[in-house]
This record gives sequence, structure tokens and C-alpha cells, in this order.
Amino acid sequence: MNLRTSLTILMAAVCLAGPLTVPVVNAGDSGETVSGNNAPLVPDRDILYRDAEAPRWKQAWDRAREFSRQGRYEQALARYRLLLAGKNNVDEARWEYTSILLFLKRWPEAGEQLDILLRSDPKNRRYLLARARVDLASGQVEQAVSIYGRLYEEQPAAADAGEALSGLIRALEAQQKGALVLPLLEQLILRRPGDTSLRIKAAELAADAGQFDKAQEYLLALLARHPRDPRVLRRLALLSERQGSQEAAATYWQLLLVNAPQDVQAHRHLARYFDRTDNRTEELSHVMALLDIHPADTALLKRAGELNLQTGRADRALDYFTWYLALHPDDPQVQEQRQEARRVLAESLLALVENAGTQMLWQDLVRVTTDRTGVYRAMADLLRRRGRWRELVEVLRIIHRQQPGDREVTAELDRLERRQARAHERKTSGSAAGPAGGR
Repeated sequence: MNLRTSLTILMAAVCLAGPLTVPVVNAGDSGETVSGNNAPLVPDRDILYRDAEAPRWKQAWDRAREFSRQGRYEQALARYRLLLAGKNNVDEARWEYTSILLFLKRWPEAGEQLDILLRSDPKNRRYLLARARVDLASGQVEQAVSIYGRLYEEQPAAADAGEALSGLIRALEAQQKGALVLPLLEQLILRRPGDTSLRIKAAELAADAGQFDKAQEYLLALLARHPRDPRVLRRLALLSERQGSQEAAATYWQLLLVNAPQDVQAHRHLARYFDRTDNRTEELSHVMALLDIHPADTALLKRAGELNLQTGRADRALDYFTWYLALHPDDPQVQEQRQEARRVLAESLLALVENAGTQMLWQDLVRVTTDRTGVYRAMADLLRRRGRWRELVEVLRIIHRQQPGDREVTAELDRLERRQARAHERKTSGSAAGPAGGR
């Protein structure tokens, strides 16, 4: 199956699949919220108290909760500190205080509070999960692995077992133990069958372990459900490249660009693919797309010049070489490439010099290239080698008007104009003497 046929089939699948829906994943420091779900940091209710006049600690607690609900976390923390200073045995208040510290990623302070909570309730799974999260974020990975692993092993069917398993996976990843992560990740996928990100991660781990068939199985199953998801298409393209299936990879990259037309990675990979397959026109289209995104990338400017020259657009090639040399003026290779573009363009314009005249051509050339003087100099070289002195004089006059300080051009023009004047005088004299001699 060729590249075009493959792309057509995949495009048909996209059209049949309808609009793209991509699940949203919270990619915070650990991938989990404070309590393992999207619950607020503090309860929505205030503290109930039977007496008519509430004590100061209740007022401080209510005010702390109100500040937290408003997102005024520094004020909330100050109120919780005030409350705990006078009533340090209220674990629920301390947990709310800790939850805000966790949300703000103040790991050392959160760890201190969790140690206090665990001293009074050492088996509390909520506290232990938070402690493991702090350990992982603080670099105490071994301890995080121990806590997460124990919590998952003790109660694999608990409501928070998914959070423990997810934490264990992150901790093992931090230890670069990919071989242990994949089977755990597969267990987590069973708990969260609709989580695209987990399946993508499983495919990546399988590919890293050399299990290409398993990786492809994960990704193709995702593609069937999310045919427009750039994450899936990207990994299928990269996996195909690792397997040596360059044409299949190109198909996935092209389909990715249908949905993400400015994707830099896709354009770069396709440019390399079409370079290897000697398709200069397609390669140029991706180089141009990359230049739209990175207009000052010198490697792209140089390649755009080369490709334009190879595909018969010396005028465009000349501009790209000129822009490149504005950034790297001492590059001898590109200097020669620019000169070649000038020569090619000058060759194609020589006929216009005879038919349209040099001045009209000069005016029209502004629409063709920014390097008009360079083209005229190349044209002068060609005319000089071919001995076409009359056209050479016209070209040198244009160059002289643009660059009057060029002494070589001035001297050559003066010499040629004197030669023309002498030739004209001889011709005139000969014409005048002819009839007289006849009489």
C-alpha cells in the first residue's frame, strides 16, 4: 500500500469518527489532587456549635475555611495557625491546614503537619497517601515507593487503591524502573479504561521494552476510538519509524498535520522523509511551513534556498540565500550557492535584456528578487564572456547608477563607452567619406 492510499484510508476513518474528544488530564506535580479526587480543600459547611456565642477557636476555624473557599490561602493559613496554636488536637482542622499546604506545594511544612497527624493516627490511609506524595515530591522516592506499595498491597479493592497504585507507578518511574511499571500500569488501565493518557504511557513503556507489537496494539485501539488525537498519531508515527516503516510513519505524520497544521515535529519528520525519497517539491512544502513558524532558522533558510534552486526557482533561492547570509555573512558554501542562483537567474533573463531593455527589466525585477544588483552583476559576467558589449554597457550603467562608488564598474563602463564612441566615430567617418570618394 502506497503513502497516498494509506492516508486516504485513515482520512476516511477520521471523517466517519466525527469530532475529536480528548480527555482532560491534570498533570500537576504528582498527578493527583490532595484527596485523590476533585473535592474542595475544605468542607463547604461551617462548624456547628450549640451555644449562642461561639468560642474564638470556632470563629478562627470558620474564618479559615471562608478564606480558603475564596482562594485567599495565605490568610487561611494564618487563621489555621492561630486555631492550632490554641487547640492543637483538632485533627480535622490540621488536615485542612495540611491540604492547603499540599495545594501550594509547600512540601516541608506539609510533611511536618502530616507527621503530627500520623502520630495520632498512624494507619490513616488519607494521611499516608499524602505523606507518600510529599516524599515523592521531596526526592524521598524510596520511602514513597514503600508507602504507596504497602497501601496498595494491603487493600487493593479500597476506594483509594487507584490513587495508591498511581502513586506507586510515578515513584517507580522516578527510579527509572520501567520494567516494573508496565504491569502495574496495565492494572491501572483496568481501573480507568477510558483514560487515554494511561494507554499512551503503556504503549511508550512497551516500545521502550522492545515490545513493539504490544505498543502498536495499544495505539491502534486508541486510534479507532480517537482517530484525530495528535498524541496517538504522533506515537504511532514514532513507533513506525522505530520499526523501520518509514512510509507508514509518514502517513501518520500527514494525518497529524490535518488536525495540527503547525506541528513542528511532524513537519520536520516529513521533510526528512521526502529528502530521503528525493521528493524535493514535498520536502520544500514542509520546509516552508517550518519557516513560517521559525523564520530566522538558518538551517531552514539554507535548505529552502537549495530546494528552490533544485526545483527551478532560482529567484526564490536567491532570496533565501541572501537572508541566510545576512545572519552568517562569512559562509563560503552559501556564498557560492547564492552566486549560482544569480547565474541561473541571469541566464534566464538575458533574452529580456534584448527585447525589453535593461531599465524596464530592472523595474520588473523588483517583483522577482530582493537581490537585483547581484543578478545584474551575474548578467554582466555572462555578457562579458559572450562578448556582447552593447548589452554589457547597458547592464553596467544600471549597476553604476545603483552603486556609483564601485570603481571597477566605473572604470569598465568608462572604457567600454570610449570604445563605443570611437567605433561610432569610425562608422560615421566611413559613411561620410564613401560618397565623396565615389565622385
